[in-house]
Amino acid sequence: MATSRLARVLWLLALAPVFGCHCNSQLLVSQACANQAHVQPTHLAACVDGGDCGDHYTCTNATATLKCCTFADRGCSTDADCCPGQQCNPNARKCFDKFLDCAQGGNAACGNPDGGGDLVCQSWTDAYETTYRCVYAPCDAQGNCPAGRSCFRGQCLSSLPCGGACPAGAACVPEAGNGGWCQKFACPASCAPGFIATFSDTIHIWDTCNLRTESCLCQELPPLHSNDLGRFSSLAADALHANVLVSQYDGQYGDLVVNRYSDTGLLLSQDYVDGVPANGTVTYGPSGPRGGITDPGPDVGRFSSAAVQDPYAYVSYYDVTNGALRFAVRQPDGKTWKTFQVDGTTGDVGLYTSLAIDSAGLPAIAYFQRAGKAGFDASVCPGGIPPGPAALITALKFARATKPNPQSAADFHIVVAACQALPAPVCYGCTGTCADTGSGPTCYPVASGCASCSATQACVLSGGNPTCGTVYNPSVLLHPPDGVGVFSSLAFGGKKAFIAYQLRSSGTGRLYGLALDATDVPAAPVLLDGTDDTGYFPSLKTNPAGGLVLSYQDWTTRSLKFYAAPDLRTGVTPEVIDTGAPDAGVVAYVGGSSALAYSPSGDLYAAYEDATHNDVLLAVRKPTWRPLPPLHTSGAVGFFTSGAFLGGKLYVSSAQLHARVLLGAPTLDNSLVLDNYAP
Repeated sequence: MATSRLARVLWLLALAPVFGCHCNSQLLVSQACANQAHVQPTHLAACVDGGDCGDHYTCTNATATLKCCTFADRGCSTDADCCPGQQCNPNARKCFDKFLDCAQGGNAACGNPDGGGDLVCQSWTDAYETTYRCVYAPCDAQGNCPAGRSCFRGQCLSSLPCGGACPAGAACVPEAGNGGWCQKFACPASCAPGFIATFSDTIHIWDTCNLRTESCLCQELPPLHSNDLGRFSSLAADALHANVLVSQYDGQYGDLVVNRYSDTGLLLSQDYVDGVPANGTVTYGPSGPRGGITDPGPDVGRFSSAAVQDPYAYVSYYDVTNGALRFAVRQPDGKTWKTFQVDGTTGDVGLYTSLAIDSAGLPAIAYFQRAGKAGFDASVCPGGIPPGPAALITALKFARATKPNPQSAADFHIVVAACQALPAPVCYGCTGTCADTGSGPTCYPVASGCASCSATQACVLSGGNPTCGTVYNPSVLLHPPDGVGVFSSLAFGGKKAFIAYQLRSSGTGRLYGLALDATDVPAAPVLLDGTDDTGYFPSLKTNPAGGLVLSYQDWTTRSLKFYAAPDLRTGVTPEVIDTGAPDAGVVAYVGGSSALAYSPSGDLYAAYEDATHNDVLLAVRKPTWRPLPPLHTSGAVGFFTSGAFLGGKLYVSSAQLHARVLLGAPTLDNSLVLDNYAP
């Protein structure tokens, strides 16, 4: 028994060093490569082949009996073997980063000298060294970017990555070179319109990528961004939905656009209502503005005027392409817009539109006819047929819908409220050449045989002799043009319509008004202010307590004037809202556009433009006019000022004219600005 017990003890003692050696050997094997150079920090154990090692590491002989995962250059045969943003050097058969080096020049080397562009110079550190590269700023946590830029795969871009397209079998790397680079990779043969092939991880690019997990996918392109929004804008309050609607003109693409804001000023939606071609090429993200289409459509949206009568919203506007008045109605679903031409077959009409709604809920429009077309019946002009051809007859026109949801021109009753014939311009109807040989522009027959006419001259027959005359090109697009109905502003008292407008002759304006009864029969025009060159940009409103109020600019005195009367009548002495000279020695043109609005408590406010200092100003009438602190003084703002109360706040929209630097060049960047004031 003793012998047996002793044998067991000796056996256990013999095993003890074996067990201890096994534990130590496991530790030693897992750390076998710890002291080797350039070893993979997450894999210190010995390796058998490259499959044991991570990205950018290979299994190499560290000693005669030990293989370790050590750092190695990325080998390649083609660009597809490299990380996003790398090129394969065919001679060295290694991958090298492709980037814009900004070590010399900083942001200026990135085409961004003032730091306001999208590419900025930053240091970049990888396993080899630290360099300075042009990179895009990241989007914020909500995917937002500064104005004028869009979030694409986590980066803020101001233009399309890689120009918006890559060939089949290639993916876009936005930061690899100026404007991006299409790199060969295992990508889809094609992406849907408005999408581009790119990499799954566009943040860890160049040599810092994990090539084994990198893949290619189709990503929607950034949304289209217009560089010219905000002009010809008009604001309307939607009390039912506690929203503010602002119509505006997209001057880059020629479209009517309507923005919808919450009562906190948050942009809720932006609708491209009219002007986008139905079958255009999708160049930008299809879920964004214009459906991503950049092809031009008809040029529409200037001189817009907006109004809301729930459940409908309305916008009237000018069609430049066809010289016509157009109308848009937002349907009760709050999303769909119906657009159509109201007038324009017999005249160039639709400039200076003003939209209002009568007591029966019917929308109506006052607008200007710049010239008659073939078929214009001058016998409908009040006061007799104006002399001269139809092309020289201007008119103030009025169109009232026959139902709250008009669907075509047939749903409008149109009348001519006033007419004015213009004198024939120099060389009107000339079939030869309009030129000045020294005694003023005249229509001459075309001649030949002149010795040497300059580039601005033409050879004409004057006095029977070939003579060089300076070619004269009279403009038919003078702005503002002469005529009756310029700068019209419409308001209703029940079903009776009131229109304030300017009558211009020889470049000088006078302020007039006229009324139309419930059956759209116009009364005789009334001169409201005939002193100076006046009547610009009127804003006519009905006083809730009765009567009419009207603001307008007097160009001669540079002041914003105010008219108040029980109805449209002559002989009323206007008040002055702003003289344009707030301080001694300071002179400004004020009231270039203005908006009157009554608060819920009945106080009357005026929001208006200071065209000299490019500010939005405010004034209140209690009981006389007094200025309030300026509403907006940052940047060049105040153009096309429009406003209305929603709840207890006055909301004011205007256009901001601006230019920004993009890739080293100044670029137009006009935008719509919405401000509010709580009395």
